[in-house]
Amino acid sequence: MKLKDLVFKNWLNFLTLPKTNLSPMPNPHQKPLAVANYFYYKAKEDCIYDYTAMKAIKLVYLAHGWYLAISRGEPLINESVEAWKYGPVIPSVYNKFKINGTRKIISPALLEEDHERIDLLLMNEEDKDKKAIKWGFKNIEKEVLDQVWSVYKDVSGWDISMLTHKAGSPWDIVWNKQGGKKNKYAVIPNETIEEHFYKLGKSKS
Repeated sequence: MKLKDLVFKNWLNFLTLPKTNLSPMPNPHQKPLAVANYFYYKAKEDCIYDYTAMKAIKLVYLAHGWYLAISRGEPLINESVEAWKYGPVIPSVYNKFKINGTRKIISPALLEEDHERIDLLLMNEEDKDKKAIKWGFKNIEKEVLDQVWSVYKDVSGWDISMLTHKAGSPWDIVWNKQGGKKNKYAVIPNETIEEHFYKLGKSKS
C-alpha cells in the first residue's frame, strides 16, 4: 500500500456522526501519554516491534487530527501540538520517550496520578494489557484510536513523520508560512489541524 493511500475506511461515516454522539465528555480530553500508552499496548498485542518515540508522537498527532475532524473541533488531547524542525510534536510524549532514541519503546509511561503509578507498578503484564482499554476512553475515541492503529501500524515512524510535514500540512503552514521556524515551540492551532484533516477526509471519502 502506498503512503498516499493510507486513509480511514468508511471515512464518510465518521464525518457524518451526530454531534450528540461525541459529547458531553466525561473526562475533559485525554492526556497525550494515555493515548501513547494505548498504542504501546496495541503494538504489543500485534507484535509490532518498531513502536519508537517518533512513531508514538506521530500516531498521537494523527489520532488527535482525525478526532478533531470527526468531532468538528473537539480535541482528543489536552495539550497543544507544536511545530518543531522535523514536524509536529506533542512535548509530553517527546520528553517521556526521547530516552529511547530510535529504539523501540520497552515500557509504557507512568501517568502522573499516584494511584495510576501504583496500579501499574503492581500489575503483571496481562493485567496491564487489560487496563489499556480501561483508561476512560469514550467509545468514539477508542474507535478512532483503533482505526488510526489499523491504518498506520505497519508504517515506520520515519514514513509517518514524512506524511505529517508535507507541503500544505498544518506543520508546514505554521513552520514555513507563518514564521514558526523563527519562534521556538510555535503552537499549531487545533483549528488549523481540524481543517486539514477534515479536507483530507472529504477528499478521500
